[in-house]
Amino acid sequence: MQLSELSRYTLCFGAVAIVLSACGRLQMPIGGPGAMPQNAAKTTRSARLTLPPPSLKLYVVNRGNDTVTSYTAGSKTPSLTISKGISKPAALAFGVYNYLWIANSGNNTITEYPPDKNSLLRTIKTKINGPVSITVNASDDVYVANKNGNNVAIYNNAGQYMSMITKGISRPVRVAFDSSGQLYVANSTGSGGGGSVTVYSAYTNALLYTIIDGIYRPKAFAFDSYTNLYVLSDFSGENHVTAYAPGSTKPFRTIASGIHQPTSLAFDGYRNLYVSNLEYEGSEGDISIYAPGSGNYFATIRQGVVFPQSIAFGPTGSLYVANAGLAGGGSVTVYAPTSWKLAQTITAGIRQPVLVTFGP
Repeated sequence: MQLSELSRYTLCFGAVAIVLSACGRLQMPIGGPGAMPQNAAKTTRSARLTLPPPSLKLYVVNRGNDTVTSYTAGSKTPSLTISKGISKPAALAFGVYNYLWIANSGNNTITEYPPDKNSLLRTIKTKINGPVSITVNASDDVYVANKNGNNVAIYNNAGQYMSMITKGISRPVRVAFDSSGQLYVANSTGSGGGGSVTVYSAYTNALLYTIIDGIYRPKAFAFDSYTNLYVLSDFSGENHVTAYAPGSTKPFRTIASGIHQPTSLAFDGYRNLYVSNLEYEGSEGDISIYAPGSGNYFATIRQGVVFPQSIAFGPTGSLYVANAGLAGGGSVTVYAPTSWKLAQTITAGIRQPVLVTFGP
């Protein structure tokens, strides 16, 4: 996730990304990009108060103990632990009004929580089948990637089912919006077996185009500050990142140097690309760093890195790494900006983390 994009609050399992996968959050009115198609089911939205801009906190999705924990700046102890309704959490996303949505792959549900609360507000079960990624558009509608259902299901902020996207979808693993409100979906199969990224209209959810070239079982994606798309592939020796200009289906760059069993990617405030990698040649994983426009890494981070699953940047530019760890443990390690020196290790409340990101 880029520092300039922290206000978007949309998260995906393993991201990433954040990748995060840099999921868009434009403040558009109802009926703008991402609005409900005309043929969608009629639903009633929840009335919600507009909240003041929050201070960003660290959020960690812990698959090992079925929790989501949050931490205030500099703290090693969770300020909030959410466990009600959670079963094998895979992803989370924040709505326009800071309500938290969590995708649970263990019980095929989406659960919602009020801002900064651990009380369960509602549970969605309708049309949920293997939820692995979740995002929210500018109209506060919730999009869920159902890997087992081969679809992206759409709900309003009251949890009511509205419609479903199936065209071009095949075992989806990531969903995210770009800065214009277009929806991107990473599909792990289809298109000759290698997978694809499909892109949908911000206004109608109609399929606009499909990216196949250079993609092999995509795991995550992110956008740089120029809205170029970077896709992480990891399949049968095809370990690389491919970059695409907005609207293009052909990569303008392929990065393979320093990438091995990749899990996540993110950009810092200087447009450097970071890729987390699992064990390699006896190591327990590392983070490879690439300068803007370069296909070769110029630095790696290994201290404190133990089977990294997700990376993200904090409000002050520090790098946060979710480490699965050994024997079912885990940690979040924090690295100082530009020097990449290990500054902090968080273990309280952490168990087999799969996602680290920032939100309200």
